[in-house]
Amino acid sequence: MKRVALIPCSKNKIKTGGEVKAVDLYSASLLFRKILHFVLKQKYDKIFIISAKYGLLRLNQKIQYYDSSLKNISKIERVKWGDIISSKLNKILDKSDYIDFYIPKIYIKYISKNLQINHKNILQGMRIGERLHFLST
Repeated sequence: MKRVALIPCSKNKIKTGGEVKAVDLYSASLLFRKILHFVLKQKYDKIFIISAKYGLLRLNQKIQYYDSSLKNISKIERVKWGDIISSKLNKILDKSDYIDFYIPKIYIKYISKNLQINHKNILQGMRIGERLHFLST
């Protein structure tokens, strides 16, 4: 059984002219840095970033700066986005693996629909201040 963490992208990004590692692009966000630091301490077997534009990303995967959000696309496009991500996760993980979500509810809504891997929303019900406090422990 592998433990997997899904962490969110961020609206706040480092503006670049070319490709950079996903982990570096989102490092402008305090919440992203806190979540990343927390999950690295938890020694997950795999960590992925969930991006509104790129979908499922490895931490060191190179991407370009973008400015888009799930809030700006249609429900049909959100369903397709979630289906693509859950399909990828279902292919690369075993049913015995376990996913911890550190991602927003809107992401979970569309990803978990067809996900065949056990999962849990670690930050469920926490407001931003509570999240930051939890992630600092």
